[in-house]
Amino acid sequence: MNVESKMMSSVSRVVSFIKEQVRNDLVTQRSTLGDIDEASLKKICAIVESSIQSNFIKSSGEITSVAREVQSKITESWFKMAGIKHLIDCHCVLAIYKKNEKIINHKFPVYSKLNERGNVIPKLVKCNNCEALHNVYGICKSEIKGGKDQTSTTITKDDLSLMLPDKLSNLLIKIDADISTWEHALDIIEEERWNEQIVIKRDVIDELQVVKILTILSEDKFKVTSETIEDLIGLTWVRKLKKK
Repeated sequence: MNVESKMMSSVSRVVSFIKEQVRNDLVTQRSTLGDIDEASLKKICAIVESSIQSNFIKSSGEITSVAREVQSKITESWFKMAGIKHLIDCHCVLAIYKKNEKIINHKFPVYSKLNERGNVIPKLVKCNNCEALHNVYGICKSEIKGGKDQTSTTITKDDLSLMLPDKLSNLLIKIDADISTWEHALDIIEEERWNEQIVIKRDVIDELQVVKILTILSEDKFKVTSETIEDLIGLTWVRKLKKK
């Protein structure tokens, strides 16, 4: 049931309640109406109920108009729903971890679009280390498609650069942004979610997180800023270790 149907159904119940209450009030207040018999009282109740019903029908156009506007806004917000960046586990191991006793599988970032229910829209992506093909079907969830590593059907940075302004593409190339950042930037521009921010770089300096943030102000206007964030959890543990 859409917004219009729900709203009209609710208002109709309210109108029925009002008619019933008016009828009860007239019966209760009969003595204040003077010398009026039962038949006349019923006629008055019928006239009042009919008036309420007819005027509700006449004014229902305004209600449906508002309902349709609300439905339109909801539908628009669904299509403009921001995606999400999340990490996917692969079966490969980065070279720096290959000598570790404990196996640490590589994780790589993915940008996923969400449907109107907030679920991830499935898509195929390649691991940025071993190029294994993954079918991403949920947040931090994927399945590896064996034997499909050589496919060229997945979206690449070159593909995305054709759809982005040159100035933005050059920036993403310069910082060697991962493909999830490219997809996030394109999604913002396509859906005109102006002033949305993307963290394009993150480093830890002197126990503090330093992030570089890209803000997309319009289709051809961008702003890059740097912010320092105190990692309270990490900092607390570092200080505890130093005390020991």
